[in-house]
Amino acid sequence: MQGWAIVRGSKSFVVTHDRGRSWELQSINIPCNAGTLNVEFLSANTGVCVCPLLYVTNDVGKSWQRAKINSDNKQLTYDYLVRAISGSLIAININREKVSTLVSNNNGETWDPL
Repeated sequence: MQGWAIVRGSKSFVVTHDRGRSWELQSINIPCNAGTLNVEFLSANTGVCVCPLLYVTNDVGKSWQRAKINSDNKQLTYDYLVRAISGSLIAININREKVSTLVSNNNGETWDPL
């Protein structure tokens, strides 16, 4: 069984492949402030990170790629990442005047305005 935990105040997480008997420290090599890091792992290899742009990994976080956003405003940053009961991922941007959301129904590979 595999598990993950974010190391608070850093751009790192730990991953276990043996039900927590041992843990491996993994750095998240993307440009962001550690205080804004929000990561959700969806499977043994796939994870999504909001920091504050959207990134996806398919190799347990060894490499991260910018997510594909199907919107005119690809540079909008996001504050929160949540998983809906349906399994969809929702990225949320909150500013003083407007809330913007994106949704992914394919484990973060592509994102569309909600």
